[in-house]
Amino acid sequence: MPVTEEASVTARNLSKVVFFRVAQYPFLALYVMFVPRYLGPEVYGKYAFLISIALICASLLSIGGNAEVFGRFVPQFQINREPNKIKDLSSSFLAMKLVLDFIVLSAASVIFVQAYGDRYPIDYFILIGLLALLIDLQSVPLSLLFGLNELGKFSFPAPAKKALALVLIPVLFHFYDLKGTILANLIVEFSIVVFVYVYTRGYFSRSNLTLNFSFLKPLLLYDMIFYLSGCLLGIWLKLGNTMIEYLLHDSQQVALFDIANQLLALTSNFSLVVLGATIPILSVLLLNGKEQKIMVWSSVIMKYMWIAIAMAAIAFFGIGREAMIVCIGSKYENAFPNAAIQLLCIFPVSIVHLCYVYSMVYSKPYVYLVSIGSSLAALFVFSFILIPMHGSFGCSVATLISCIVMAFVSGLYFRRQLIECLGAALKVAFLGLAFIPVVFFAGGLFMKIALTCLCALTYILLLFGANALSVREISELVQALRNRSPNCASFT
Repeated sequence: MPVTEEASVTARNLSKVVFFRVAQYPFLALYVMFVPRYLGPEVYGKYAFLISIALICASLLSIGGNAEVFGRFVPQFQINREPNKIKDLSSSFLAMKLVLDFIVLSAASVIFVQAYGDRYPIDYFILIGLLALLIDLQSVPLSLLFGLNELGKFSFPAPAKKALALVLIPVLFHFYDLKGTILANLIVEFSIVVFVYVYTRGYFSRSNLTLNFSFLKPLLLYDMIFYLSGCLLGIWLKLGNTMIEYLLHDSQQVALFDIANQLLALTSNFSLVVLGATIPILSVLLLNGKEQKIMVWSSVIMKYMWIAIAMAAIAFFGIGREAMIVCIGSKYENAFPNAAIQLLCIFPVSIVHLCYVYSMVYSKPYVYLVSIGSSLAALFVFSFILIPMHGSFGCSVATLISCIVMAFVSGLYFRRQLIECLGAALKVAFLGLAFIPVVFFAGGLFMKIALTCLCALTYILLLFGANALSVREISELVQALRNRSPNCASFT
């Protein structure tokens, strides 16, 4: 297959994934505007903490359900016309998960009850355990859909969860208070479990639902580094809520941090998906001896990503506080500093995600693991130092520090590639961030809105004036996404 065709295929796959990722944002916006206001800071903080516990448990359970394993072996089995091996793969991993889930959840329940049992009844932790179980049971069929290249079905559950939760949480909270919010999440996750198993039921077999260790051993060895990376990442994303609750026993501080952290998690996930979708084409380019083109792809993607982040930062630092008061309520006004700090985290996080892509392309997956492990350690240490002094804001600063540590560690391994491809991205980032003091210190709402719009427009014009953007480059990208241009030579 010519490389140009690979580029078009990758662009089409990327567009599917991006569509469903972008589809989350309207539901997330409605969720953040309505649910925290409806629940109130105290209840929302407790809800955010309990969901964080469930997601941490789900991260611990994620071994054997990573998309990387299915993305590596399912196409191989398809090419070799070995459909029974796909059934063996799916059924054996599912059987293993059913056993491990029971063991891990039992141990985790004891630990969390000991740490937080004085503030939460034990039945909450039972519900949280069931929620973690349902989340984990989705992982095998979802990864199978990824391996089968069914990227639409693979990406669909993300916005579907946000939409269902938006409806069910307020309704069940009205009848059952805090416990109703957990029940709502149980219904949402159960619905997704049904959806993914309906579409993949032909790849599971009762006869293969056994622990075949001789078959699983090489797969688990391949999966282990991805499991450890995903597990540490899941803990890193939700550690802040649990640390605030553990150190301060203050649900309102958890709420102020979680609102900002949700935006970071979703944006970070979007960055990872966008960059991760380029792994196939970058791998082909490397195999064809065109490493320099890898730098071209990386440079273009990072440049446009950082333009978007810079635009978001200009808008948020300009009118973010007023927008949060209008959208969420004055009780959450103090979430603005947390959100502003965590928005800046996206710059180092996107570097980490680029290094993740390089770690896959250059067959060095341990780099991602080491960088996340370093970041988690930094977050843990700085949370103990900053949270007692500054509450949720201290946790946000600790999160930013951990992101910088993660980018620094991963960048050490790929410094040659980063030096080549980040020049344009750094240029547009610094150009955009220069406008933040202008909009942040403006007085009066009308002046803030006017200056924000003016700065955003000026930023775009400066990008064209500095040749950081060009009509030709944008046209080529649009044509590649539409699969209409045979002349994508600039990128292939």
